[in-house]
Amino acid sequence: MGKRTGVTIPNALTWFRIVTSPVLVVLAWAGGTGWVVAFLLVLQVTDWVDGPLARGLRQHTTAGARLDSLADVLMFGSLLAALAVLEGPLLWDAWPWVAAAVGSYAASSAYALARFRRMPTYHQWTAKVSGPITLVATLAVLLLGEGWPVRVAAAAVTLGNLEGALITSRLSAPRTDIPSVFALPDRDARSP
Repeated sequence: MGKRTGVTIPNALTWFRIVTSPVLVVLAWAGGTGWVVAFLLVLQVTDWVDGPLARGLRQHTTAGARLDSLADVLMFGSLLAALAVLEGPLLWDAWPWVAAAVGSYAASSAYALARFRRMPTYHQWTAKVSGPITLVATLAVLLLGEGWPVRVAAAAVTLGNLEGALITSRLSAPRTDIPSVFALPDRDARSP
């Protein structure tokens, strides 16, 4: 990973996600379910393309990985708030599942902060899979009025957070972009 500084296209996309994610909540308060869906899709596309674009343009940096993790937290936090505004009862029905997802994220992050004094930026495959699952669950809630997909998405997010905590426990020093707990090189993993 390079140590480039300055503005890059991938980081500009990530900053766009950071700055505009709260718009989801504003759109929800305005009652614009269709607008929430449309804007969520825009945010999701920027999330899908920033990493591959950074690697393709050789602009992949540790700072960019950290920004991407921050953008993900803001996007999914804003999405949760927007869903609460638009479909509070459906979300409330799944509260134990949502609490598990949010709580496991908080615990995993707190563990990484305590251990390495920084948030985890692993970008593991479980997180990459739970993103589209969360998108489908959101569409099911907003467009079909179905609440059960929230449980599936929350379970996927929780599993990813638990894997993140396991990665943190196995690392001897902070790292970024670890696709799986099974991908830890021997030299970076410590015995459990």
